[in-house]
Amino acid sequence: MQHLLQHTDAKPYVLAGNATFTLQSGKTGKHFTYKMVRDKHNADLYRVRLLSGEDNTSDYNYVGCYYRSTSHLHLLSIWRTKPSWANPLAIRAITYFLQHLDNLPRNLYVYHTGRCARCGRLLTTPDSLISGYGPHCREAL
Repeated sequence: MQHLLQHTDAKPYVLAGNATFTLQSGKTGKHFTYKMVRDKHNADLYRVRLLSGEDNTSDYNYVGCYYRSTSHLHLLSIWRTKPSWANPLAIRAITYFLQHLDNLPRNLYVYHTGRCARCGRLLTTPDSLISGYGPHCREAL
C-alpha cells in the first residue's frame, strides 16, 4: 500500500536515511520506485537505487549518488550505465526530482511505501502512515 506525501514532507522523507518511495507523473501517469540510503560514513552522501524487477524487496539496482551539502542540495552524480534494466526515463525522473526537492511541481506525486524512512520498519499507526516515520524515529528528528 502506498501513501501520498505532501510536497512539504517529501524532502525530509527521502533524506531521512532509508527511504523507499515512488514518483508518479500527474501528466503521464508513469511511475518509478526508488530507494535512497544514506552512506554510513558520510551523512551527506546517498546511494540511489531503482526498482527494476518484479520483487519489490530485492530487485533494486544502483543508479548513482546524491550529495547534500550543508547549505543546499547538490546533484553529485546520477548516471545510467548500459545494463539492460536501465530506464532512461526513470533516471531523468529521479534527477529532476532531486534537482527540484525544494520546489516540487504540483503534477508530481511522491508516495512512501508504508515503511519508516529512517529505520525501515513497517508503519502501523495512522499518524505514522501520514508522516512516513515511526513514533521513535519521529521523536529523533
